[in-house]
Amino acid sequence: WFRVDSTFAPITTHHLLSHSSGLPGDSPVFSIPPQKHRVIYAPGERFHYSNTAFEILGHLVWTLDQRQLDEALRKRIFEPLGMKQIEPFITLDIRDKFAKNYMSYQNDRTYPLHARLAEAPAIIITSGAGCIASTPHDMGLYIQMIANHGKGPKGALLSDESFGLFSK
Repeated sequence: WFRVDSTFAPITTHHLLSHSSGLPGDSPVFSIPPQKHRVIYAPGERFHYSNTAFEILGHLVWTLDQRQLDEALRKRIFEPLGMKQIEPFITLDIRDKFAKNYMSYQNDRTYPLHARLAEAPAIIITSGAGCIASTPHDMGLYIQMIANHGKGPKGALLSDESFGLFSK
C-alpha cells in the first residue's frame, strides 16, 4: 500500500523511527492518484525529520497490532504506565482541554510587533505523526519509563535490546 521510488537499499523500521529513511518530511502517505514516494538519500545516511515516516509507522502499528492506532497506544503504552489523561488523537472532542492558540489576524503579510491576533483554527491529527496530546503529569510518567530503561510500574514495556535501540 506504500510505494517507494528508490535506487537505495530498503527502508527499515529503524530508519523510520530515527528519521533517517530518506523520505520527504511531510508528504501524504496516501494520495489520489497513488504516488510513489521518492527516497532522496540512502536510508541511514543522515537525519531528516519526517512526519511521513511517523505516519507510516502509525499504519504499521495498526496493521501488526490488528487494532486501530489509538487503541494500540492505550493498551501498549498509556495503560501500563498509568497515563490516564493523555489522548491518542487530537480531535475537536478534546478542544476544550487545550489552551487557546493565536495567529496573526492578517496572515497574508509579515507580522508586525504587537499586531492584532485572531484565534487559530483547531488542530485535528489522527495519524501516527504528532497525534498525541498529553498533560505534564502523564508525560512525566513516560519520562520515568525512559529513565528506568523501558520499565514502568507494571513491568517492562521494552526488552533490554529494544530499549537499547530506542535510546540509540
